[in-house]
Amino acid sequence: MKLKQILILSLLLSPLNAVAESTPEPLSRLIESYKQATPVKRVPPKYPRSKVKRGQDGWVQLSFVIDEEGKVKDVVPIDHGGSGLFVKSAIRAVEQWQYEPATANGEAIEQCSNSVQLDFSLGNGAVVGKRFNSLFRKAQKASDEKDYQELSTIIEQMDALKSLNRTELFWRNFTSITLHRGLQQPKKTYLAVKRTLASSSVLETIRQGKDIIPMLLKEKFIYEAENELYAKALNTFKSIEKQVPSLVQNFQPFVEQINEIVKSDRLIAIDAEKSESGVWIHELARNQFAFNNLEGDIHKLEVRCDRKRSVFTFDINSSWQIPESWGQCTVFVDTANNTKFTLVEMNS
Repeated sequence: MKLKQILILSLLLSPLNAVAESTPEPLSRLIESYKQATPVKRVPPKYPRSKVKRGQDGWVQLSFVIDEEGKVKDVVPIDHGGSGLFVKSAIRAVEQWQYEPATANGEAIEQCSNSVQLDFSLGNGAVVGKRFNSLFRKAQKASDEKDYQELSTIIEQMDALKSLNRTELFWRNFTSITLHRGLQQPKKTYLAVKRTLASSSVLETIRQGKDIIPMLLKEKFIYEAENELYAKALNTFKSIEKQVPSLVQNFQPFVEQINEIVKSDRLIAIDAEKSESGVWIHELARNQFAFNNLEGDIHKLEVRCDRKRSVFTFDINSSWQIPESWGQCTVFVDTANNTKFTLVEMNS
C-alpha cells in the first residue's frame, strides 16, 4: 500500500468543531494514587496433544478481569488463529494466573481492562511444507492474474491442511488480505490485516519482515480512522511509534485531527458486526454512548474499564455515561444471531 493513500483521511476527518477552552486545574492537587496489578504467577498453556502430532501452531487473544484478590475471572476470547482447542487451553491457563491486585489510594480494586496474546509454537515454524509451498506459489500466480475465485479456492485448500505452522499461518493470513482487498471487502481485509499482525512474530525469520510490518500498520490505521474506530486508531499509532518511528511524522497530523474530533460535539457512529466469539467488542473513545437502529436482541451489555466494570440492563431508549475516573473503557455486547445495531458515542 502506498503512503499517499492516507490522504483519503483528509476528506473524512474534516471539518472539525471548535472546542471551548477551559481553565486548567492546579497542577499540585493529588486526585488519586493508583497502582496497576502486577503478575505473581503465570501458568503457561498446555499444548493440545492432537496439535503436537500435527505440528500445528496458533495464537489466542483474550480479555480478562483481575479482581480485588488478584485472581483472574471472566475471560473472554477476542480472536484466534489455528484450532479452537488453542482457545480452550489458553482460557484454562489464564484462569490460573495470579496477580498482586491493583490499588487506588491504598485499597485493592478490580483491574478490568486486561488483554493478552498467547502464542502456541513448536519451534519449527520457519520451515514451510512442500504442499503449502505449492499452494502459496499458486496463490501468488492467481493474485498476479487477479483471479480471485481461484485465490479463494487456494485459501480453502490451505485451511484444509489443518496443520499450519506459524510461518504458514502468517502467509495464509497475508494471502487473504490480497483476496479481500481485490474483492473490495474492507471489513474482511481489516480482519485479515489484524490476524496477519497477530501472526507477525514469525517475521524475525522472514527477510521481507521489515517491509511488511509498516504496510500492515498503515493499512490498519487507515481503516480504523476512516471507520471512526478512533480508540483503536490511536492505539495503532502507538504501535507505529514503537515499531516504525520513521512514519510518525506522516501520521501525526491525522492523530491530532482524531483527538480534536473526540473532543468535539460530533457524533461517532459505529455499526455493529458480531465476532466469531459471539460477543461484539468496541473500544470507546468517549465516556458516553447509546444505541440506535436495533434489529434483534441484546442479551448482555458489559463495560470493562481500566479501574472499574459494570454489567448493565439494556434499554434502547437509554444512554450510558461512564465516569472518567474509570479510565479507558471497552464495551462488550452479547447478542442473538443476526442482531444489528449502531453504537453512538457522544460528548455530554
